[in-house]
Amino acid sequence: HSPELATVPDANYDLALFRWGLETLIASAERLEIEEPLLPRWREVLANLTPFPADSTGLWVGRDLPWRTSHRHYSHLLAIYPLALITPETPANRALIEASLRTWEKDPSAFRGYSFTGAASMYAMLGDGDAALERLNRFLDFPKYNEPNTFYAEAGPVIETPLSAATSIQEFFLQSWGGALRVFPAIPASWPDAAFDRLRGDGAFLVSAVRRGGRT
Repeated sequence: HSPELATVPDANYDLALFRWGLETLIASAERLEIEEPLLPRWREVLANLTPFPADSTGLWVGRDLPWRTSHRHYSHLLAIYPLALITPETPANRALIEASLRTWEKDPSAFRGYSFTGAASMYAMLGDGDAALERLNRFLDFPKYNEPNTFYAEAGPVIETPLSAATSIQEFFLQSWGGALRVFPAIPASWPDAAFDRLRGDGAFLVSAVRRGGRT
């Protein structure tokens, strides 16, 4: 199942959660040196898990269901964000992420607040701070749902949307994926000066940094 989109075999939403779960179970057992009897089975399933359905337009909703239109939800892109199973570290994966975003963003009129914050985080992952900021500003300039106090409501209060926006801003400053902490990975050109104090990255590291005149 891909929430709000469709129920279809090999849904990318479920595949992403399943793959992430397997990788996390395996990594946890290895890190903690646990003699887990299911570890061989987890490795076998992970090694034989079907690939994410995709083509030149990007990630599909699932098997035999390409995604050709815009929708407020990006459940089919979960492998990109927030799970970071597909990252821009290789040219092929970067091209897949960029194609997925182009297809999903064809008609922004279908978007809601969390659509823009999710897009901001995905462009921040690509290292494109200008594109990320442009999406975040679209969210902030979304008068139909944004309240003056930064709360957000559609049919009623939608608490995850302002929290997602706060996360997007933090991901301009610090990102943790691919086994690395990335400091100032997506600072917009209009922000030559920036600073953050004790943001927590993967591994429970507390990171602080200052950037002045574009120099970290």
